[in-house]
Amino acid sequence: MTFSLILLHGLGADGNDMQPIAQALAARLQNAHPQLKTRIHCPDAPARPVTVNGGYIMPAWFDLYGLNSHARMDTQGIELSRQRISQLIDDELATGILPEHIILGGFSQGGVIAIHCALHQPQRLGGLLALSTWLPRTPLPPPSLAACQTPVFIAHGMDDDIIPHQAASHTRDALAELGYRDIQQHSYPMAHGISMKEIDDMAAWLVQRLAL
Repeated sequence: MTFSLILLHGLGADGNDMQPIAQALAARLQNAHPQLKTRIHCPDAPARPVTVNGGYIMPAWFDLYGLNSHARMDTQGIELSRQRISQLIDDELATGILPEHIILGGFSQGGVIAIHCALHQPQRLGGLLALSTWLPRTPLPPPSLAACQTPVFIAHGMDDDIIPHQAASHTRDALAELGYRDIQQHSYPMAHGISMKEIDDMAAWLVQRLAL
């Protein structure tokens, strides 16, 4: 039985940042289910000028015009990255992997794209991991009834000085209003990052929700 784990990195990083996290999750899943095989995908965002960083060119899923909740959003950039990752999901489905065996997640800016991909999916995915991220104030498509069945794991550092901790609750509430019901939120005593405790919690959560 094969699962697909797709993790998206944050601003200025690359896929290598997410590889150790993906491998740790895959190892824990296989330990719980020895028959399980996991395909790992940690794609790189394209290099582009980022306004909030003075136009400096860096890997970014979309442009950022500001860090406050009222800043203008690069809706076109978000949509282009969303289409790219949605195509990756379609490619995995074409290999015979079931939609409920696809786990999609992202950290920070990558989490924005992961959430948008999940909202556009016509099927229930195996899980959505929203890590130290936020849901921009942009028009959102009404998700399908099946998409709303995707379990959601939200995690955020209580001392995050990049994306405020309350963004996690705002994301939870927005997804709940859209129809998502299986949402679990976790907070950790950390800044803008991912902790080992968080990885352990994600793995335990996934083991409980894997559709084997």
